[in-house]
Amino acid sequence: MDWGVQLVTLHTRDLSLDEPPSVYLSQAIEAWHGWRHERAMPAWTDVNLLDIPHPSLKMTLVLDIHYDPLKFHYRFWGTGLTRIHGLDLTGKTTNELPWPDFRALTEQAYRRVMQDRSPWLYVGEYIKPYDAVGEEYVLRLPLSNDGERVDGIISVVEQIDSTTAT
Repeated sequence: MDWGVQLVTLHTRDLSLDEPPSVYLSQAIEAWHGWRHERAMPAWTDVNLLDIPHPSLKMTLVLDIHYDPLKFHYRFWGTGLTRIHGLDLTGKTTNELPWPDFRALTEQAYRRVMQDRSPWLYVGEYIKPYDAVGEEYVLRLPLSNDGERVDGIISVVEQIDSTTAT
């Protein structure tokens, strides 16, 4: 069975939320602040995904976090992510990711957002098939129904042009 493409991450670098690298990521951050009002984090019921810039929706995922035992469940997986990875994870969990290394890195990123309880913006460099090096901006926005515990994450991914590795 063809499971699409595993991207091998080389490294990540944190970026400032005050100076997002694109207008779409800036608008997504503004939407998150609008949803949360005066609270530390918005609840899922406050979210209107249509506030995410339209070009970014296809590269957006919504994650539900279940505790005891800890499980990451994809409520929504954008069509652009399906195109890149070769599978649609809507309604599935990270346990169903067919690439153990990618799953571990992904779950580690989710745990960081859970611990920090704040948005996280970073650029990641990865190797794609045919030795092309790509970069992507990733914005992870925490959600909380009780204002304390992170029980959801919205991630917006923006790919940057690739170059050929040497």
